[in-house]
Amino acid sequence: MMENMGIRLSIVVPVFRVEGFLRKCIESFVGQMNKGVELILVDDGSDDKCPIICDEYAFLKENIKVIHKKNGGLVSAVKAGIMESRGEYIGFCDGDDYVDDSYIKNILDIINKYNADIILFDFYRVIYGTDIKNVEGSVLIPRGLSSGEGCIDVRGRYMERGGISPCRWNKVIKKELVDRIMELYDERVRIGEDIVFTAPLIYSMRSVYYIDKPLIYYNINPNSMTQSFNKNYLKDYNLIYEILSRFFKSDKAFLSHIYYVNMRTLVNSVSKSDMKRKAPYLKAVFSDDEIKERLKHLDTSRLSFGDRVFYAFMKSNKPSVLLLMASVYRKVK
Repeated sequence: MMENMGIRLSIVVPVFRVEGFLRKCIESFVGQMNKGVELILVDDGSDDKCPIICDEYAFLKENIKVIHKKNGGLVSAVKAGIMESRGEYIGFCDGDDYVDDSYIKNILDIINKYNADIILFDFYRVIYGTDIKNVEGSVLIPRGLSSGEGCIDVRGRYMERGGISPCRWNKVIKKELVDRIMELYDERVRIGEDIVFTAPLIYSMRSVYYIDKPLIYYNINPNSMTQSFNKNYLKDYNLIYEILSRFFKSDKAFLSHIYYVNMRTLVNSVSKSDMKRKAPYLKAVFSDDEIKERLKHLDTSRLSFGDRVFYAFMKSNKPSVLLLMASVYRKVK
């Protein structure tokens, strides 16, 4: 049956310096693949054995493609894979992650039965290179298909606590939707790059299917930029706001919510960093008139009680209180 249907699903795997994990990643797909699925490995100028590993699998399997390119960063690699893809839907997996052995069957079943714009699923969070895992990603939305007003309600859960994460790799998306937002997927963004990709997609979807089971194993690297404070956080969050403001012209509340969550992440990252002058740094951040303007359209009725309190201390610029709240939250989480 699948032989006559063309490529239903393309899976894009950006690859850079993950030679110790890459075979496990590729092998997790190989046993499940059929002629309706293609795997696209994007070697982003990796200077280890990753290019060789990619070529080995492409030689053995006709539905595995390899793109070798000059290093340009994660967004550049993902975009290269998307441009090469032929599937009606696109999924993603980073080169140091891997998928459940029912991943493809589950996804194709939903594609064939429901034709949803976006498919969401839970994931396992794995401590880097170990067998320790926790199920995460479960969201407070109806399982199964949501469309119409139900889809609008789901959309409103984007980047909320207990809501839809901005990650691209726990989603499978119609290619036609992805093509429409590619101009927003800016290669300059290095921190929080998935937000630029998924925010307009979630906002544009007309139907969504939620699979409430984990289908991907996400490796947590404690040394990655998203796990520790980076001096470029604020610059990239401001860049994300500027890029998305071209899309969310008529919904400033949605855009302010994304910016608030990013500022909350900034506070948390500063809180757990070894920065010596944490409070003065945050004092300067929340004194900035442009940052105040970007936060002022936030719809606080969407926030939990804790977030409303946190936001109130952002507005009143109480960095010491914000740092204390971030520290307490990490301990009780």
